[in-house]
Amino acid sequence: MRTYINYCGKSNSGKSTTLGMVIKELEKHGTITYIEKSKPKTGVVDYRIVFRINEQLVAISTYGDDLKQLFKNHCLFGKFSPKIMVTASHSHENHNHNLYIDNFVYNEVTADNKPSTQRGRFNYHKVQSGPSNELNADYIFKLIMESMKI
Repeated sequence: MRTYINYCGKSNSGKSTTLGMVIKELEKHGTITYIEKSKPKTGVVDYRIVFRINEQLVAISTYGDDLKQLFKNHCLFGKFSPKIMVTASHSHENHNHNLYIDNFVYNEVTADNKPSTQRGRFNYHKVQSGPSNELNADYIFKLIMESMKI
């Protein structure tokens, strides 16, 4: 079963910082081969990466401020079909992020918007950012490790 982790919170609540901590912890626990990595030219530490740990693909994106970024995240997930997908997203009531993610999780399509032939059940986790980046990073790291059965 594939796992989708939606790490959501308000702007500047530490989502990118927390997911960066998760990546650093994952680097300590396995051999990671980066398949795709990008950074914006604005200097903000945001990235989309796909890496391999113990022969399993994990994709993490710290982008998630708007639906365009979530679409790009889902294209990445569709392209590589990782076992574990982690995305940042906003959680403001006036945003449709949760609906957009729910649609992907329950009606997955490929990057070219065709129904996925690998559609299956997801183990879906919605994690709300909180007062401690360290505690949130530890929790997300444990969810990933449990999903990989490590």
